Amino acid sequence: MLRPTNEQFIEITCTTDFAALSIKGHIAIDSALSDVILQTLPEPHVIEVERISFLLKVDLAIALRSMRQDSRPLFQKLNTIRNQFAHRANAQLDETMARELKNCISEHQGNILRLSDDSDLWKTPRQILELCTAAAFYDVIHSLNILKFHKLEMEALREETEILLQEIGPIDHPAKGLFSERVKNRFAEKSKSLSKK
Repeated sequence: MLRPTNEQFIEITCTTDFAALSIKGHIAIDSALSDVILQTLPEPHVIEVERISFLLKVDLAIALRSMRQDSRPLFQKLNTIRNQFAHRANAQLDETMARELKNCISEHQGNILRLSDDSDLWKTPRQILELCTAAAFYDVIHSLNILKFHKLEMEALREETEILLQEIGPIDHPAKGLFSERVKNRFAEKSKSLSKK
């Protein structure tokens, strides 16, 4: 499944059809979640992430610490709404369900939207579904961007460490021994704290 571009996602949210918005928005979020999981796993080719259910992807991303725990309620509610539109021809999004959906947005997801609760953009169920779908999608995109940044940062750190060790020279150089000792001590500290948990 190919994650949509920002332009494609905006096109999805501009539809006036509730079912299309719910189902296509869900597909876009699902695709982005797959990308987050694949970006996080050290051996992503080992797992067929596309076969994992939507909510299990959310839980896996949270368990991998790639997504925030407080994001889950919005994904869960969007999944429920999507299932109603996908499986019931007469499904509707009424005022009550729209309010429940809006109440699932975490503070973090609200910050992504940069809208106040009293904004005119929250007035109709259609607007609420659009904004909540956007909040969930961009929450995942935000997590994906952070993961990519951390991966690049770690790669740069590893490369600089290799360069430093080459510049230091022979293995018996005092700085090399000091560096190795500090790494071993840090590892021992982390191992000790892990065993206490």
